Amino acid sequence: MTVDVGQDPGKEGWIAWVDSKTGEPVGAIQQPLVGDGKGDTLDRLAMARLVRDLVHNYGIRIWVIELQEPARGAGRNNSSSLGIQMLGYGMWLGILAALEVPTVEVSSNLWRKALGVSKPSYPREKPLTLSATKAQQKEWTTRDRKRQDKQRKEGLQHAIQKAQALYPQVDMRRSSKCKTPSPDKCIAHLLARLATTMHGGGGALGAEKQPKPKKKRARKASPDPTPAEASTSASAVGCGADDPGQGSLFA
Repeated sequence: MTVDVGQDPGKEGWIAWVDSKTGEPVGAIQQPLVGDGKGDTLDRLAMARLVRDLVHNYGIRIWVIELQEPARGAGRNNSSSLGIQMLGYGMWLGILAALEVPTVEVSSNLWRKALGVSKPSYPREKPLTLSATKAQQKEWTTRDRKRQDKQRKEGLQHAIQKAQALYPQVDMRRSSKCKTPSPDKCIAHLLARLATTMHGGGGALGAEKQPKPKKKRARKASPDPTPAEASTSASAVGCGADDPGQGSLFA
């Protein structure tokens, strides 16, 4: 049996794999971290062992991983968290390449569009002018941050609902102690679903990325010059047979 794998490579990301033929869920695991519970340090050796075990035990047809990009508005306060996240993302890509696992990176907008998972978008307030006071700027920043948080939470909620509808037999909680589903675990299952529909690189994603063929415009053939036009043109450039005064430059 071969499997298709989906991964959300965030700090608390998950990996899920499904049967390549039936699409039925086979297993899921949180990416290895150093220590128990939440943490920022990934266990590199455990990461490599996890991929190697999946290759040996099942055989991986394709591994779909969410493309990690800096969020709009991510500033200085998020630089440390973003750096750790991108470091882990690079580790996963290196391990997958070393073990020769077929890997496809997909953006959040792409897999949402392919699977029909909506992402809310609320308009941003018009930025303040330079004459605004510090208190006004602070209030504007707070409102804009709340707007981004609302978009993110509603987008994750839509992903949770879609994953639960596709895999009702899977417990999407992080553990039995949790009361709510894990968005990272749900996204990993959705990416595994996308991997299954791709059929080894085609399907919804392939159709999305293929550029439309450009129509070639037929060039109009220029009419052949008349003998009089040809003679006039040759005389103008100084290379006509009837112009003895103009010789070759290399004569």
